[in-house]
Amino acid sequence: MGFLKGDAGDDREITEAFLRLRKHCVRDLSTNYLDNLKVVWKAKSTYQCLVRRTIDAVDGMRAAWNAGNLLTALTMGRSLIEIGAVVRRLSDSVKEATEKHDVEALDSVIMNVGFGTRVEEFQGEDDEYKALNILTVIERMDRSIFKDKKSRLLSSYEFLSEFVHPNHLGILGLYSDSFAEEYRIEFGRTARKKEHVLSQLRISLGMIWLVEQAASDFELLVLPEMLKFVPR
Repeated sequence: MGFLKGDAGDDREITEAFLRLRKHCVRDLSTNYLDNLKVVWKAKSTYQCLVRRTIDAVDGMRAAWNAGNLLTALTMGRSLIEIGAVVRRLSDSVKEATEKHDVEALDSVIMNVGFGTRVEEFQGEDDEYKALNILTVIERMDRSIFKDKKSRLLSSYEFLSEFVHPNHLGILGLYSDSFAEEYRIEFGRTARKKEHVLSQLRISLGMIWLVEQAASDFELLVLPEMLKFVPR
């Protein structure tokens, strides 16, 4: 059974990953619970927010898909790839800093991800909180995941972006079908449109597994090592 309504694919792994992802959510975090390790507290808080953002994007995609609102479904699919890329960047950097016991690098990437912004007045001195261009982050994810370095996820992201933006695919392509020989145009043929975009949304759903895996690795593998060297 597919994760999205009407999809005949076998998405059991994605469904199970999504259920596990929900279990990562906690009501609150306290510095006392983490023995006042501020960097660790910030890391856990950032992961917690990214997990919740992933869940919201997935829930939004499914609800929109089932309602025939493809614009929202495609927008959320695009957002999922962005979230996955940010989580991958955070996880790769946190693991590297932890292996080197580099507290400064650890804190730097956590702060940049959590407080990164494109608004200049909030970027701080020396642009320490300047958010990386999302295309750059997605390209890094592609290189990190695929050995042949092909831009698979970036290609899907760019395809979805064409629908999200009011370009040809986002206007006539999404809402109409033209029959030039008959000088006729039809609107609202949503079922047919779903067939064309389903494969790309399935790619974006892979971010569920990526985020859940990153959250699990952080809790089970990275966090215990961080607690050994981060100063109190």
